[in-house]
Amino acid sequence: MAGNLQQSVSNLKLLRDLSNWSPETFHAEAFLTTAVPLFNNMLRTLVDPTSFANNRDIVAKYKFEKEFVLSDLLTIYSNLNFRDVLVNEILRDERYYRKEYFSTALQKAANENCTDETVLEKFEALILQLSNAKKEEEEDETIFGEIPDQYLCSIIGTVIHVLFSS
Repeated sequence: MAGNLQQSVSNLKLLRDLSNWSPETFHAEAFLTTAVPLFNNMLRTLVDPTSFANNRDIVAKYKFEKEFVLSDLLTIYSNLNFRDVLVNEILRDERYYRKEYFSTALQKAANENCTDETVLEKFEALILQLSNAKKEEEEDETIFGEIPDQYLCSIIGTVIHVLFSS
């Protein structure tokens, strides 16, 4: 477990550095489709009180510094927040995404002062975007009902959304 944990932390630092240096590298939807569930699961692990990251014995045994991991993860989310691509991928991840995980992560990062104010502001903006997108998604569900995705036309959907929301 120690080797896997150390490798994951090391990989996360590399991704943080790359997202700082060149966030456009992550614009590929194929990358986000794979990476977002991983990031969401890591975030869940850091804030869920029942996860191993909150077990004092494991944290002490493996010298797991979750504040630094949380900081790196919030930096990655903040750097990747472009257009609606990231927001859509996060919301699509029904397995690990929970609004409360994101809110708790923001609160922990602010309380522990483990990242700079700019990252906290960007992450808070991401949470707001997620909340707004989720509300819009629920409104669309009310309007359109259960229409399979393959039958939806984005142009007609936008027109109908504008007509019904006015």
